[in-house]
Amino acid sequence: MAARRQSPRHRSLPDHAASRVGARVRQLRLEAGFSFDAFVEETALGRGYVSEFERGLVVPSLTALEAIATALGVTSADLVVGSTDRERLFDRARKLAPGEVDRLLRLADRLAPPQPKALALPFKVVSEATARRHLAGLPLLSVRASAGAWSATQRPSVEAWVVVKLRVPTKRGLFLAQVSGHSMEPGIPDGAHGLFQRPWSSPRPGEAGLFVKWEGPDEGRFTLKEYRPELSETESGDAVTGTLRARNPAHLSLAPASLDDAPERAFARLVRVLP
Repeated sequence: MAARRQSPRHRSLPDHAASRVGARVRQLRLEAGFSFDAFVEETALGRGYVSEFERGLVVPSLTALEAIATALGVTSADLVVGSTDRERLFDRARKLAPGEVDRLLRLADRLAPPQPKALALPFKVVSEATARRHLAGLPLLSVRASAGAWSATQRPSVEAWVVVKLRVPTKRGLFLAQVSGHSMEPGIPDGAHGLFQRPWSSPRPGEAGLFVKWEGPDEGRFTLKEYRPELSETESGDAVTGTLRARNPAHLSLAPASLDDAPERAFARLVRVLP
C-alpha cells in the first residue's frame, strides 16, 4: 500500500518561517488573555490546526491568517513581523495610542526622502512587457541630446517604456530621446522627442543623428547634429574628415578629425521628429 502523501501545509518537523509566525501568534494570544480553548473557539480553526500552527508544523493559508488576526484584533502583517529594525519599529507602533500613531506618521513623512516626480510625457507610459508586445511600443532613453555643443556626461538608460501614435517602420534598434537646445531649429525644436535607431556605423552625408564622445565604458557626452563629410589631403594621402553641422546658422558646427579615429562616434540615426 502506497504511503499517504503529506500535505505541503502540514509538516512532520517545524518549518523555520512557520515556527516564527506560530510563536508570534502564541505571544499575541497570551497578551490578549486568550486560553487555548477560547482561542480555538474564536478562530473556528480547530484544536489540531491551532496546535500545529503555534508549533510551526503548518504553513498557514491567507484565510487562516486573516481569521487569527481578526480574533486577536490585529492585522495580518502583525503576525509575520520579524526582528529587523524596521519590523521592530512596526511592532512597537502597534502598541501606541491612536494619537501617538498619527504623530509618528507625520514624523515619518518628514523623514522620508522626496518621491520622484512622475514623468510628464506626451506618450502613454506602459510596462516593458506591454511595450515589447505593442507594435508602437518603444523605450525612452534618459539621454538628453544637446543640439548645441556637447552635453554634460550622461549614462544612457531606459527612462520609461512608452507607446507612440505613429507607424513604427521596424522595432530593431529604435528608441526615443529628447532634444535639448536650439542649434537644429526650426526642423528639430528644443524639447522635441526624436525617434532614433541604432546601430549607425556609417553616417551618410546630410543624415542627422546623435553623436557621442565616450568618457567611460558606459557614459559619454552627446550632441545632435547633421553629418557633412569632407575629403582632405594629408601627407599620407587623402582622408575623409567631416563636420557635425548645426542647421541653425546662429550656432557653431563641430569639426571632429575623423569619425573613425577621433573620440567622437556616431551613436544613433535620427529617423523622424515626433510632432
